[in-house]
Amino acid sequence: MDKKDSIYGISYFVYTILITIIYSRLFVVPDMFSNLEGRFYAKVLYRTLFGLPINLLYVVPIFIILKIRKQGLRSVGIKKDKILKSIIIGTIAAMPMSIYTMAKMNYSIKVINPNILENIITFVELLIFVSFIEELMFRGFLQTRIQGLIKNKWLSMIVVGLIFSIFHIPAQRAYLEMSLTDFIIYNLLYLGPLVLSHIYYTALYTIDKSILAPVIAHTITNFVNELFILPK
Repeated sequence: MDKKDSIYGISYFVYTILITIIYSRLFVVPDMFSNLEGRFYAKVLYRTLFGLPINLLYVVPIFIILKIRKQGLRSVGIKKDKILKSIIIGTIAAMPMSIYTMAKMNYSIKVINPNILENIITFVELLIFVSFIEELMFRGFLQTRIQGLIKNKWLSMIVVGLIFSIFHIPAQRAYLEMSLTDFIIYNLLYLGPLVLSHIYYTALYTIDKSILAPVIAHTITNFVNELFILPK
């Protein structure tokens, strides 16, 4: 990748932040999430109806840029080879992060969801609408493009890790109804691990230049968090 790719990458990041801010102001309504608590299928429908449009707004520009730059899907880590290897690597890599997630869990108020169908739907939803989208955006596209400008591997990972962290702020801040300053002050323990998780997922990506391994690891880690619910 060259500096022109980096310019596309930076422009894309600015675009995604603007889209996320607008989306967060329009559709992230804390009272709505509270009303949907315990109503699994209603929550899935809500997240799908409002998540699908913004995910399309996230990924379509990537494919447009690839077309303009005459670059293939392999340049963003979408490959057909070594699929089983990537799945195994992603599954193993998910273990330490899943253990970390479980260590933070409050088992006195949460239990494992016994509904198998709900768990399957949750896993698929996380796989498609969260993990695949974010891995394509940050590990497949942004990380590889920013390296055209920042040649130092570790520095580029830290920079994109910060970008990854910033990307999560608008929606989370809207959900918690906090000012930007308060959110950053009170959620450093949330934002910091996002930078580390980017570095971790990027390391998985670099093994075979494929987003599949980090997609699997990301999905399992998030699923472990969703697996535990409040008793009905």
